[in-house]
Amino acid sequence: MLGEMLMESRLLKILVVLGVPGVALGVFYLLLKQFGFEFSRIGSNASAIIAMTFLLLVGGITFFALHRWGPSKGQQYDSIDRNTKKRGKDHQKTIPNLEGLKEMINGLSKTNRQLLLEIARSPSSDGQYVSDLALNENLMLSRGEIVYRGKELESNGFLEILLQTDQRFRFSQSVLHLVDHNMDFLKSLLVNDGESL
Repeated sequence: MLGEMLMESRLLKILVVLGVPGVALGVFYLLLKQFGFEFSRIGSNASAIIAMTFLLLVGGITFFALHRWGPSKGQQYDSIDRNTKKRGKDHQKTIPNLEGLKEMINGLSKTNRQLLLEIARSPSSDGQYVSDLALNENLMLSRGEIVYRGKELESNGFLEILLQTDQRFRFSQSVLHLVDHNMDFLKSLLVNDGESL
């Protein structure tokens, strides 16, 4: 009896991970077990009808719950836009002038400068995806480290992070404005003592 209860307890923990349908399946299982019901006593057609009824019932309850209490699509996108704008205004430094940009670049670590240089070398003006930067032989950084460093550079005003199919790093509009959208000039600022990092 104790072993059977432990088995049911483990089964319910597994089913809870599946969400509402898993909980419904667990309740259905316990009810059938409580009343001693076995599918083997009835025919396969009746078993199929019971299973389909159960699936439709759980599906209907799930869709009703999502429709009733879930956010609408418009609300969801509005909150993402507000959070993005708020995050950018609250956490991103502004770089006042070209001299300030040069000072901030000189204060960067060698690795962060190299990351910015690889983004500046991108053939696209829209920057680079994190996955592409992780494969870059000049960086030799893990994806996690690139994401961490990118967020740090974003908070310092160097980068904008676009959330697309992957995170895409590009230079912030303030940096591009200071260098007059001249990527060669920006690359020259990122080069240390006339040598590529």
